[in-house]
Amino acid sequence: MNPNLNKSFEFLDRAKRTLPAQTHTFSKGFHSFVEGVYPVFAEKAKGSHIFDVDGNEYVDYMAALGPIILGYSDPTVNDAIIQQLEKGSIFSLPHKIEVEAAELMCNTVPNCDMTKFTKTGSDSVTAAVRASRAITGKDHIAYWGGGGVWHDWFTAITSRNKGIPKSFQKMVKFFEYNNIESLKKILDEDNEIGTVCMEPMTFDFPSNNFLNDVIRVTHDHDALLIFDEVQTGFRWSLGGAQEYFNVKPDLTAWGKAMANGMPLGAISGESEFMNIFDEIFYSTTFAGETLSLTAFMSTISKLKDTKALPKIHQKGEKFREKFKKITSENDVSVPIEGFPAKLKLSFPYKNDEDSLLVRSLFCQENIKNGILYWQGPIFHTYSHTDDDLEKTINSTDNALKIVKNSMDNDSIKDSLEGKEMNRVMHFPI
Repeated sequence: MNPNLNKSFEFLDRAKRTLPAQTHTFSKGFHSFVEGVYPVFAEKAKGSHIFDVDGNEYVDYMAALGPIILGYSDPTVNDAIIQQLEKGSIFSLPHKIEVEAAELMCNTVPNCDMTKFTKTGSDSVTAAVRASRAITGKDHIAYWGGGGVWHDWFTAITSRNKGIPKSFQKMVKFFEYNNIESLKKILDEDNEIGTVCMEPMTFDFPSNNFLNDVIRVTHDHDALLIFDEVQTGFRWSLGGAQEYFNVKPDLTAWGKAMANGMPLGAISGESEFMNIFDEIFYSTTFAGETLSLTAFMSTISKLKDTKALPKIHQKGEKFREKFKKITSENDVSVPIEGFPAKLKLSFPYKNDEDSLLVRSLFCQENIKNGILYWQGPIFHTYSHTDDDLEKTINSTDNALKIVKNSMDNDSIKDSLEGKEMNRVMHFPI
């Protein structure tokens, strides 16, 4: 049953007159979903559920693109924010919470003598790269990842690179995950690479001692290793993927889930590297804003007290098992891979490893039943319930039946009631 979306469409018309791209985040824009079928604007959210402006309720697997780890509007975090709000959010002097939050960070994540807070994960990665360049004296970067960095040095080589100097493209070279020879090759060929920046994992697990080999090869070439843990941090374990896999980068960038939805990121590392921030210019008015730092401390405390991460992983693994079962029963190929807290579905169809057309139909049929899937990964949070899972699997089962029938009859386009999703970005890797 299609939900009533009249108010969403009204707000969309208003946004087209006043708001470029109709959103401040491309991945949330209406083009990224099945236009005409999906809600466009939210009203509120609680726990694992989001409500659109028309009052429709959905089980949410986007987690606001990943920042929600406990659940929307978590009462423990909210209470902490409210108490601090009464004292103030930003001040003319550094606040003691900046010190307390830094101490908590260093006591929570590995390889952390010092930390510097930012407002976004992208800021964190960019600042870490700036620090590495200052330390090594080399400007070029070897990179691997899923495209989570949106500042100039990376965005220069994406499809949305207008306004960024073309010369920046020459500074970034790509290597392949689980292929140490590809990294060694570009480091051998370019003596100006002083930074290796990578996500320690997206959906494929590291194999054949890959991450330790990256550290060895990076240091052999007088470069520093930065882990982009914007998505893996506080999801794989409290200390991120580096703690989970027991590896040691030189610098780490954090973001997303660390404050359960409040805007916060961080860079961490040992003092010998972090002290460079005394010399480089990375300074911003709102990095020490106390509401987000309070949310961070409350989020970490609750994650520890409730042992939330193993429970989140159990939810994801249970979803994976049930999803595999219904794909097998429906005789349809929809691979599911990744880490339990961040799973990925693929929709192979006719020579396309991941058809947006098929994904669009799958998402369309689920949104009718109140299940919010999207182009990106499936994020489970501490607030997802067994009832959520049952509802999701029932809806997913019905959607897969429709997908299977439409694929067999080559009628995917005819079955799609809205417009096919558009990709936000095209990457060279």
